[in-house]
Amino acid sequence: MKLSEIKPGERITFTGRILSSPRKPLISSRNAIFAIIGDGEHVLHLVAFDSDTGKLNLKKGDVALITNGIFSGLKNLKQPPTVTIDGRTVVEKRTMDFRSVEECINKKFIDEISDNEYCAISGFPIVYRIFSYYCNKCKKFGDEMCDCGNFPEPIFRISGVFSDGTKTVWFSTSSEEISEDLSGVEKSNAVNTDVKSIMAKPRKFFGYLHDGNFHVEEVLG
Repeated sequence: MKLSEIKPGERITFTGRILSSPRKPLISSRNAIFAIIGDGEHVLHLVAFDSDTGKLNLKKGDVALITNGIFSGLKNLKQPPTVTIDGRTVVEKRTMDFRSVEECINKKFIDEISDNEYCAISGFPIVYRIFSYYCNKCKKFGDEMCDCGNFPEPIFRISGVFSDGTKTVWFSTSSEEISEDLSGVEKSNAVNTDVKSIMAKPRKFFGYLHDGNFHVEEVLG
């Protein structure tokens, strides 16, 4: 399976290792859940909505056969490579000899990463913000007060810059749970986040680069 040869909307079947426990996306207007799956060469988002979310009854480390998933998200699209689970999709756990989580997650220097490529990076973060503001009315991120006059609810989303000596990029956590893992602080106490403790030691992130921003999907260390 070569992602470059698959057209958005095509149905694909593949086997992969679940690299992150299924969770709710940072922003969604529907009941949704997603996870990351990899086969050692490609890494994709798995996304399910509404009544299909129960099909992602998986945990990190499981091997799963995905049959008839809908492929989307490459190059000109605004999202990373994604497989949507719908009513025709079958998700089956498999017990088999397969690449480990560690073998599916490639570590790279930042200057080697291509757009929408998943990998692990190690380096030093500098935190600029611990909150983002999303307006449900305008469906966009913005300031504490939106241009429409609405006061968006703050989202615990840590962001800043990350450097490994080869290049410096912007980074942001992809969920509030990841922000909690990185900071060691629960969302209810996020205002008391000690950003110096986050920056006090080198960090290892797993995620993907998109439009110059590294989206952190998991804190590995």
